Amino acid sequence: PDWVTGLDFALIAWFCIECNIHIGGEGAHPQCYFFGRDSERWTVQARWNVFDFSVSYLSLVLATIITEAGAGSYRVVVLMRLLRLLRIATLFNRSPELTVIVIGFVSALNSVIYIVLVLAVIFYIYAVLGFYLFAGNDPIRFGNVGLA
Repeated sequence: PDWVTGLDFALIAWFCIECNIHIGGEGAHPQCYFFGRDSERWTVQARWNVFDFSVSYLSLVLATIITEAGAGSYRVVVLMRLLRLLRIATLFNRSPELTVIVIGFVSALNSVIYIVLVLAVIFYIYAVLGFYLFAGNDPIRFGNVGLA
């Protein structure tokens, strides 16, 4: 619908205005928004700023293309929405607590992978056992290891 397109443009414009405000906040040195204040290193905040700027303005360009192209550009719409979702990643830089939670979650995934592997081995052992014990009585359900 038209109101969804208008809402898309409003949100994209808001993000672009936010980037412009941040760039304007650098005063006489707007390049510091992109490269950081330390001339020796490219800071983490500057990397997030470049990412944020790129996603915002690329979304604006894609929204314009979609509006001009019409309904046949569904894949571009999906790409644009995925790019806007990537802006959520900037929250990790602004919230140390969220960063700790995500790091803990990612480190816990390593253990989960091993648990899944152990469960797969156990299921396979029971499948082989079921195949040998019940294949003669019920070949439809236990005819091979894959069925068991």
